[in-house]
Amino acid sequence: MGFGLLHSWGGWLEASAALVFGIWFVACLVLAFRAIRRDDVPQHRRWMIRAFAVGIGIGTIRIWVGIFTPIVIGYILKATGNDWDLALVFLFAHSIVAMVAYGFIAGELKRVVLRTA
Repeated sequence: MGFGLLHSWGGWLEASAALVFGIWFVACLVLAFRAIRRDDVPQHRRWMIRAFAVGIGIGTIRIWVGIFTPIVIGYILKATGNDWDLALVFLFAHSIVAMVAYGFIAGELKRVVLRTA
């Protein structure tokens, strides 16, 4: 989280995205830890799934940035005259889409119960 804030290559927009997702990720982990300390396993599972979704969104954007930076962002910068704001809005929107898509793809998560013979 600190590296994206201190050394953001995209200016204030990327720094604000790093701050939002970093705080969201840490908050989910803290709330998951508090839930498990209370022995509230279902709530712990919910918060860990949320933290995982944020982490997947952050990790996925790194892959897509590597693929789409020279392609999509290059076209955006060419069309806007090197205005990075629109390019970073594209990346921020992709992070949101990745997290929401994970929720739809994963569907309802259920505990596996093993029966002993």
